[in-house]
Amino acid sequence: MHLMIQPEVAQILMGSGLLEGQGFLSRCLPAWPESTAGKRKYVERNLNEDERIIRYEKVLGAIFEKELTLSGLNELTLRQIELATEAKKEWIHFHNYVESQLPGLYSEIKGFANKAAEHALRIAGVLSVVDSVDTETESISLEQLRRGILLSEFYLSEVLRIKEAGSISKEMRHAENVLQWLREHPEKSESSNGAFSTSTLTQFGPKPRGKGEMEKALQILVDHNYVAQLDKENRRNSNLWILNVLQ
Repeated sequence: MHLMIQPEVAQILMGSGLLEGQGFLSRCLPAWPESTAGKRKYVERNLNEDERIIRYEKVLGAIFEKELTLSGLNELTLRQIELATEAKKEWIHFHNYVESQLPGLYSEIKGFANKAAEHALRIAGVLSVVDSVDTETESISLEQLRRGILLSEFYLSEVLRIKEAGSISKEMRHAENVLQWLREHPEKSESSNGAFSTSTLTQFGPKPRGKGEMEKALQILVDHNYVAQLDKENRRNSNLWILNVLQ
């Protein structure tokens, strides 16, 4: 299953104690890539000439075309794959490392971390089959296991990041969005020194654009020294704000 959801829903999902306790989230491999909205300029290219796509389609095609092995009862006979000796040593090392981090680094994501070694093994098993579609692979090599561990570590870091994002309040998240908007839209400034007005933010800034929500976001940015309100003697507008250069 490949499930795609919006960030707001993901934060609720990943923060659900019920789903976490049930074990569903621990069996998912989440990824939250940075948004590319506003940066996706059209690029002319023919995917049919992309060597990576060609190789990908060739491998998947070979897997789909491979004849299934069935037993006398017309049941699928599964291929048995074991860990090579050196790969098993590496897997045990990874298993023990994650276990040692459960009270510390992975204390907030124990459910997922408890299955990290299993995820690494399953991923490595898939990679071993993909690497040898035309042969009956009997073992997972050290290199394949290391690739599985690398991907498992990536998902561990993603779960940590998403969990942390889910714990941030709506006000703090809105403040972060306002800060990003200020940095990305210098053309909306209303003076030579790059100052922005509250009215500009309520008109063009990130939602929610209500005056009250925007003032709360600006106050959070002021408290964290990202934004400053211009001194009275240096401004005509009582609601002008400027980004701190050092931030």
